[in-house]
Amino acid sequence: MEEPVHFIMLIIQIADGTYVRGLLEFSRPMTLMECLGFGDEHREAVTTYVEEENRHIMKDGSGDWYGIIYENSHNHIEYILYTC
Repeated sequence: MEEPVHFIMLIIQIADGTYVRGLLEFSRPMTLMECLGFGDEHREAVTTYVEEENRHIMKDGSGDWYGIIYENSHNHIEYILYTC
């Protein structure tokens, strides 16, 4: 859990069912634990959770938050966490 993570990739499902990815690169390497916290905070900032449907809907109306991928580009280690 102490391996440095250099970027995260957001996975969003847009209204037509297509999945798109958005890349967020960090200005400094973070540990996986730091990234987990960042990912949770980012999801809370950009989505609204609808408990009855168990969905995280993007506040800008672009679609649903599907998940997040954390990657260490040096070793190509991926930690895939889906939150759908």
